[in-house]
Amino acid sequence: MSEEQNLNRRIGAALREARLSRGVTQDDLAQLLEVDRTMISRYERGSRTLSAPALLSVFDYLEYSLGTLDLGTHTNGTDSPAPAALPESIQRIVAMLQQRPELIGTVEDVLETFLSADEAL
Repeated sequence: MSEEQNLNRRIGAALREARLSRGVTQDDLAQLLEVDRTMISRYERGSRTLSAPALLSVFDYLEYSLGTLDLGTHTNGTDSPAPAALPESIQRIVAMLQQRPELIGTVEDVLETFLSADEAL
């Protein structure tokens, strides 16, 4: 299994855990992200990659702090090591968003613009 697939599975497990702990259905998340419910299932299984803006939206909706997202504990039975520590700049952004959640939409817009420009290259 590639590192990316392993990371997707750990993010999916964290997503499922957060969703279930809040009593939110896959249909609820599908409406939020404007996708089919089966896509939420794919995200949770790790077979599809959830974009950064979508991830921020989902965890904001679930009132789940990105700071508590411990990807190293959601291995789905794999023995792969936890991903390397996040760069300091990303840690600062996460901390800022935890303190000022009203900025999440702005950060999502910036990320979406950046990702769109990257795909165009």
